[in-house]
Amino acid sequence: GVEDLFGEISGGDAANDLDFLGVDCRPLLEQERLLAEKETLGLYLSGHPIDEFLGELSHLTQNRLVNLRPERGTQIIAGLLHGVRTMKTKTGDTFAIVTLDDRSARFEVTLYARDYELYRELLQKDVILLVECSITVDEYTSGMRGRAKHVMHLDQARQKFARRLSLKLDSAALSAGFSQQLEGILKPYQVGLDVAAESQFTATGAEFAVSQGRALECDGCEVMVNYQRIDSRGCIILGPDWKVSPSEDLLKQLKSLFGKDKIELNFVRPTTLG
Repeated sequence: GVEDLFGEISGGDAANDLDFLGVDCRPLLEQERLLAEKETLGLYLSGHPIDEFLGELSHLTQNRLVNLRPERGTQIIAGLLHGVRTMKTKTGDTFAIVTLDDRSARFEVTLYARDYELYRELLQKDVILLVECSITVDEYTSGMRGRAKHVMHLDQARQKFARRLSLKLDSAALSAGFSQQLEGILKPYQVGLDVAAESQFTATGAEFAVSQGRALECDGCEVMVNYQRIDSRGCIILGPDWKVSPSEDLLKQLKSLFGKDKIELNFVRPTTLG
């Protein structure tokens, strides 16, 4: 006899109820939403995690996976790590077959024993990887296969190959206190931090940025602010002391504050990841 499952729930102002409860109503970032979908439903429903990063990856790779062709030498490819299978050779060594997915196709790359041991800590499911590999035709399946030479997280590739972090802002973004706000965001990620300065920052993101910058000998990105309003436009390039390590945590903060379409990284195109 139930006609309406929610019929007895009294109406009300949901926003006021959330405010009363002290709930943070900040909209989920795209990656947070997709991760929640995957954890809840077992699949990505409203998009693909790699979509947000295709612009960056186009500067770091030559082709999407669907367009790969065998060539002499190595190629740099990228994709979301969909799965890893490990197997044993006749001599007892462990090797791995890694499946990458960039939404255009899936592609398998083999990491033989030495390379697998070197990069196994990077092989975390649902992270974006860049792989430098040789691509050949599989004689048994007539398809293509890859053999990895170097593997790198997208965040590591940013720190090695990114040269400029650009902010595209308008008068609405440059409110009172903008300079202090930007300083507070950038400062934990400065490449030239000394020991005394580093000790001030205990946030996970800041520690990660500093440690990753050291591990990869990151030269840092210069920061450029592009400003435009109705009657004028211009740009300001911050001095060398304000070069930053372009970690995912920094980019996430900037995108959350100004909008993801307002933040852009400029890269030097790599010919090798090694």
